[in-house]
Amino acid sequence: MTRTLEFIADHLPKVTVEEVRRFSDTVEIRDAQAFAAELEAFVQERLESVELPPSMKIPLEIETVEQTLARKAAALRTDTRRVPGETDIQRGRAVLLEAFGESHNLPLPDFARLANKSRQQIYKDIKARRLRWPKSETGWCAQSV
Repeated sequence: MTRTLEFIADHLPKVTVEEVRRFSDTVEIRDAQAFAAELEAFVQERLESVELPPSMKIPLEIETVEQTLARKAAALRTDTRRVPGETDIQRGRAVLLEAFGESHNLPLPDFARLANKSRQQIYKDIKARRLRWPKSETGWCAQSV
């Protein structure tokens, strides 16, 4: 019998003669003491025959809080560091900066100064498609689309 069942069996109250009288309407009891002893033996045998699932068994050695935390922390560790991938916004920004850096385009600060706009406003105009750059040697141009 497992330790859990032993614990349960040791802490169950014994069957008393008063409890045996409950059965007097159903069965004829000649000796209440003997019947209580047999009923107690029957309950003990049934408890010994039960096999608990592993999740309900009491471990032989109880784990301390520090051991539990160390075990759980070890399960969370990995051999490789997580490297976040680029988001769509970051990829779009990289494409935009690559386009800005092409040789036929003015550098963005120069174009912003000539257009009398901030770099942020230039980015907003490009995003809103109010500004585009042609594939020519003339550089940036403001065109309505």
